Amino acid sequence: SEMCIRDRAQSKIYAKSPFFSCITTNVDGQIATGSENGDIRLYKQVNQNAKNLFSGLGDYIHSLDCTKNGKWLLATCDKYLLLIPTFSEGKNGYLTSLGKEKPTPVRLQLKPEDKMKYAILKENFTPARFDESQSGQESFIVSSIGQYLITWSLKHIITGKKFDYDIKKLPDKICLLYTSDAADDLLCVDLGGRRIIKKK
Repeated sequence: SEMCIRDRAQSKIYAKSPFFSCITTNVDGQIATGSENGDIRLYKQVNQNAKNLFSGLGDYIHSLDCTKNGKWLLATCDKYLLLIPTFSEGKNGYLTSLGKEKPTPVRLQLKPEDKMKYAILKENFTPARFDESQSGQESFIVSSIGQYLITWSLKHIITGKKFDYDIKKLPDKICLLYTSDAADDLLCVDLGGRRIIKKK
């Protein structure tokens, strides 16, 4: 049938499983996938080979998020986050191979002294997210470990200040993070069914 033909045209068969673990799309419908071995792939569309492969560090990728303009991709592993530039020298990594111009992902993690200070014995980041802003320009990254809410300034990371983050302790373990598109200064946190709103 027509539906079957359309579905078949939008599929991709792999000779060997890439062990995908998560997927996200940007506003233009371009696709990024994460895998169990840490590899991240960028695709123009479903029925094509990946335009770029960012080899991982061997750690399972739990989630992916991307900025509205598609220029930044955020991956969450248990012990760290990866911020990945998807453009290089004006080239879109979803549309063309970046080759030797492929940028290096930025690894985001807690400083050893902060893990000791806050008695964080086991790192287990919740899925990290970019903020939703009415201006359309993301300004920070948010994740959590247990009761600790952790935010990074995207601007600071881009300028090399990847350890310049903020930690706040909340009353309960954080289950879900999301940002409000109704107001640029609000951050919503789900504490196991009880929602609270924090100022950014």
